[in-house]
Amino acid sequence: METEIFRQWNTWRTFTLKTLQRVEESQVDKIPERFNNNIRWNAGHIVVIHDRLTAQMLGEAPSYPEGYDTYFDKGTSPDDWDDQVPSLNEIMAELEGQVEKLRGSIQGRLGEEPKGNVFNMPTIGDLAMFAVGHEAMHLSTIQSLMRMTK
Repeated sequence: METEIFRQWNTWRTFTLKTLQRVEESQVDKIPERFNNNIRWNAGHIVVIHDRLTAQMLGEAPSYPEGYDTYFDKGTSPDDWDDQVPSLNEIMAELEGQVEKLRGSIQGRLGEEPKGNVFNMPTIGDLAMFAVGHEAMHLSTIQSLMRMTK
């Protein structure tokens, strides 16, 4: 089962990165009507939540770059950004290396009970699969934003 979970992590991250590579500069920060956030926020949010979820599973502190939670955590908004917000390219660089880094943290431990369990899931593996679903959901939002901002 471990191989399948990590394969899903890699597959969805590849989909996310390939999609982000197709984003035009003019689309990055547009927020269409009925949307709360933009493409850059959704990409950064994936970084923050994937990292935080993994850290919580292990009872550790997150390792995403300083300030990322200020810009991309649940409940934040691009309306509150300053000129220090990471660029889409910086976020993509974080996304590129993140899966392997986090995989190293939980490999061989998927059957263990998580130390911090926000979602009441019985194992680290269950939470790892939740992370896949979360990324897929935000990838879908990014794809919708791309269509709406063409």
